[in-house]
Amino acid sequence: MPNRYCNLPPAVPIKDSFPQIDAGFAAVQDDLDNMPFNMARQAIINGNFDVAQRGTSFVNPTNGGFLLDHWATFYTADGGVLPTTVTHSQQKLSPGDIPNSYFFDRTNVNGAGSGFGVSAYYFKGQKIEHGTRYLCGAGKKVTVSFWARSDIPGKRIAVAIQQTYGSGGSPTVGEALTTSGQIITLSAVWTRYSFTFTTNTLAGKTFGTNNDDYLWVRIFSMWGTTTATSYLGGGTAETFVGAGNIDIIQVQVCAGDVALLYQPRTFGEELALCQRYYEKSYDLGVSISSATGIGEVYYSTRRAVAASTSGVLVNTVPFKVRKRIPPTVKLYSPSGTANALRVDNVNDRTGATAGTIGDSGFAQVNLDSTSATTVGLDSLIEYQWTADAEL
Repeated sequence: MPNRYCNLPPAVPIKDSFPQIDAGFAAVQDDLDNMPFNMARQAIINGNFDVAQRGTSFVNPTNGGFLLDHWATFYTADGGVLPTTVTHSQQKLSPGDIPNSYFFDRTNVNGAGSGFGVSAYYFKGQKIEHGTRYLCGAGKKVTVSFWARSDIPGKRIAVAIQQTYGSGGSPTVGEALTTSGQIITLSAVWTRYSFTFTTNTLAGKTFGTNNDDYLWVRIFSMWGTTTATSYLGGGTAETFVGAGNIDIIQVQVCAGDVALLYQPRTFGEELALCQRYYEKSYDLGVSISSATGIGEVYYSTRRAVAASTSGVLVNTVPFKVRKRIPPTVKLYSPSGTANALRVDNVNDRTGATAGTIGDSGFAQVNLDSTSATTVGLDSLIEYQWTADAEL
């Protein structure tokens, strides 16, 4: 009887197919590692700490103060005493240390601190805009990854995520997400860590009316026992332990349970993402309130404002990137004086604030009546500015 299957190719033993199967898996992983950027691929902004519009070193920053772009620090000693000096800074890597990075973030402390209460904490974190609505939900996972090291023997740090529903109206209270192994002990050599969190359902939750929900990623360097129980999955308290450095680089948040290969953006792309939340007229390497005219607004006004009287100067100043919301704008004279502008290249006019502010720019300067400097009909006006729309 003729065999109707006689034209089929001969069967291949399955063991001989393993190389092709492995190659297929490798190709899929390569596609995942190099997939185009979106929130699911990398939700963190400035995870490589390249952008530093506010400066590159911050000594004893205020609680809630911003550091390298889009990163802020929060703390309470809860009755204790923080180290005398806590410095956050941008540092250069040794060439070849970590592929795809040039800078890293350093926290330097000059001691352990003492007497911290059970609710004490110190962390730096980033709020991922709309991270709750887009990355969270029943059955969804997110993975946080980064490289870290410390020259403080036995130093522990911890990672936490909070699912937050925004403000305005009556939003659902923020929810701490916990997982096993949130607390880790660092070594003196660069090591990569990853943490996978299961997010909470969005069913039955209420988002705030201000359109500002976020997923809050936090890296703790000190905590009390109550903080550990509430946010870190339990564990013992941690001080700063002693003088030294805590270094991190390549912070990444991916959708799912896999820590993908870190894929850096171009500096221009990263800067534009940061400028949605913060922008300045100064050149990138120039500190805020520096005495400089480079980058300033400079124009001839057609409105006069007499000394010791209030008035309005009109001139449209566009932002390079639309802001998350109409930002808080602060003006600086080229002399470095805050809330001031320069008149006719000579005198500062204090009591100056921005007005008619939108997400794309601002259109006027309001002058109060406290200054003795006159603005003439054709006076030359100069000022620098910052625009802050951070979450």
